[in-house]
Amino acid sequence: MDKTPYFEKKSLFFRFLILLFLVVFGFSFFSIIGIFLANAIWGAQQVNTNPDAIRFFQGISTIGIFLFPSIVFVFLEKKTIPKNFIYNKMDKKSIQSLIIIVALSVIIIPLISFLGEINQLIHFPESLKNIENWMIKLEEKNGAILNLLTQNVNFETYLKNILVMAVVPAICEEVFFRGVLQNFSIQVFKNKHIAIVLTAIIFSIIHFQFYGFIPRVLLGIYLGYLMIWSGSLLLPIFAHFLHNFLSITIDYIGKTNHMNVEETNLIDIKGIFWLILIGTIFVFVGIRRVYLNRVDLHKL
Repeated sequence: MDKTPYFEKKSLFFRFLILLFLVVFGFSFFSIIGIFLANAIWGAQQVNTNPDAIRFFQGISTIGIFLFPSIVFVFLEKKTIPKNFIYNKMDKKSIQSLIIIVALSVIIIPLISFLGEINQLIHFPESLKNIENWMIKLEEKNGAILNLLTQNVNFETYLKNILVMAVVPAICEEVFFRGVLQNFSIQVFKNKHIAIVLTAIIFSIIHFQFYGFIPRVLLGIYLGYLMIWSGSLLLPIFAHFLHNFLSITIDYIGKTNHMNVEETNLIDIKGIFWLILIGTIFVFVGIRRVYLNRVDLHKL
């Protein structure tokens, strides 16, 4: 059996076009399947208003736009799916790295929230006001969908949200962005740092949330370096899951206890500087520790 990769003699531009085609095809095909099944299960009248129907469609479309093209692209590039594509063999060092990621995911939440507040102060110039208004309307639409999914929350709904808004995106998005797009960008630019930043920017843009652009870029950079320094997709997937999981959980606890989480001040202005400084140090030291764990494993 010929095991020569299909992309062995193909240009990077050709590979990019194939990846772009796979994304468009995957999104279109899986969206059609999602709409058809949602109509069959919940009825056409409830597809856009039933929270379960929306969760189902979001899950299917996320798989279609991110996971499906990634698997096909990797197969075309390798003519097989590497056994360690997602994770390497677990050991004490790997478990230590996972514990570090748990701590970092908690530390990074206030940093991301603060950057989100800064992001909201940024406005486009008057000449680009129409674009800004379009982005704001799109964000309001996404916010309305999110509110629909998180209103009348009970434990069952909470678990459904964890699956669709934390588990599925963490796996699908990290396989695509860090597993495929970031590695492809490294081949193009021959520079890991440029590839990480570019992938993080695309990662943020694709979410169509103007007021969350800057914090999501920083989150993408964090996940990108986790991928590079750990040599495995497991850690960025785990970190991505934890970030979404903690956000959903905080919202769930707030609503079940009748708290307005968005209006709760977790830190005063005087503490912001120290929060950023200490948080940045912890994040750097933590990721560095993950990298050293990987180096130690290679020495064994």
